[in-house]
Parts: sequence; structure tokens; C-alpha cells
Amino acid sequence: MYNKSSAFFTISVLICALGCATIFRGSKQELSIDSLPEGAEVTVGGVEYGNTPAKLKLSPKEEPIIILTKENYEPLKIQTSSGVGGGWIVLGILTFPVGLIVDAVTGCWYGFDQKHFEVDFNNSSVKK
Repeated sequence: MYNKSSAFFTISVLICALGCATIFRGSKQELSIDSLPEGAEVTVGGVEYGNTPAKLKLSPKEEPIIILTKENYEPLKIQTSSGVGGGWIVLGILTFPVGLIVDAVTGCWYGFDQKHFEVDFNNSSVKK
């Protein structure tokens, strides 16, 4: 018979088997980019993601470089940065060994230090 304790056990096993950050965060996170003027082309690793304003799903583990281009303006580069969340490490240790290993290998415990960027082509600046 299905009861609360078996549901708790099932959820606990799932968290231990997959890793907390893998379940709750995933390997890709959203970044948003606005530009002045709007309509700048957004490219990451040679892949075009459309025009600003843009929302991108990227892997923080790779610390991607985002290139913005707009006709009649110099291209602008955004260097993203990321870090490991201490809470994910603690939860990984609590679910050791599998959860810790899964989160480390997948990079799911990395998070972007900044999730929104405003680019001004008129001043050639990236507002952080």
C-alpha cells in the first residue's frame, strides 16, 4: 500500500541518485540581454540566438562568451562568469556519494554570477 513514508523514501532515493542541483537547477540556466538600440544579433560559440531583447539558456559551467553585433556599430563582447553554489555542495555531501558525483560531473551546481546584461552600443559599454 502506498503511504507517506514510501513517497518520502522514493523522493529521497531519487535525490540521492540524481543529485540535488541536477534535479532543481538543471545544466542550463537563463540569461537575459537587452541592448540600446534594440535588435542586436546575439551569437554564442558561433551559434546565432536571434536578436535583443533575448533570453538564452546556456551552461554556466562553460562560462560562455556572448557576442553582440549591430549594423554601423562595433561588436561588443560579454564575458560571463560563474561559480559553485555552496548550498549545492552541502546537499551533495549529504547525498554522497552519488549525488555529489552527479552534480560535479554535470556541472549543475554552477550558477551564473550575473543573469541580466544591458548593452549600450552608443557608449560601447556593457552594464553589469
